[in-house]
Amino acid sequence: MWKQGWARDTLVRSSSSSGGVAQAIERAFVRTGGIVCSCAFEKGTFGFMFAESEKEVEKFKGSKYVKSNPSGIYKKIKEYLIAGRKVLFVGLPCQVEAVKCYVGEKHDNSLYTVDLICHGSPSPKVLDMFLAQYDIDTPKLSDIQFRNKNNFAVREGTSYIVQKG
Repeated sequence: MWKQGWARDTLVRSSSSSGGVAQAIERAFVRTGGIVCSCAFEKGTFGFMFAESEKEVEKFKGSKYVKSNPSGIYKKIKEYLIAGRKVLFVGLPCQVEAVKCYVGEKHDNSLYTVDLICHGSPSPKVLDMFLAQYDIDTPKLSDIQFRNKNNFAVREGTSYIVQKG
């Protein structure tokens, strides 16, 4: 089923890259006691992490234009499901299918998924090579934002990078 939209909450929408619908879904899900698994940037890499509060899902905001590391998450998702927890997994279609295959049909009533549109994500090495041109070492980054907004509009072609001191 195909759905699209944007968050009604102006703050969520204005601080998100693509309308904030994923953030709105994630926030609603944790309010019902569920666990969200999505991608975030941390310690110089894009990887999947878990969140159980509205504050924790903040780290998932924004577009990610490189492949993310799903290492260990499928096993952890299955453990949460076996323990009787509801899990929302947000990822690319291939990642969603991998989660579904790994956990099996037994957990269909507890596993919720959101497939994001995939435009063909490049390897993180491409980002590393790009940043190296500017003498920026990816592992030293504290934050990277693609499609950052200024006055509620996307500023095409700009990325804001904050480097740790």
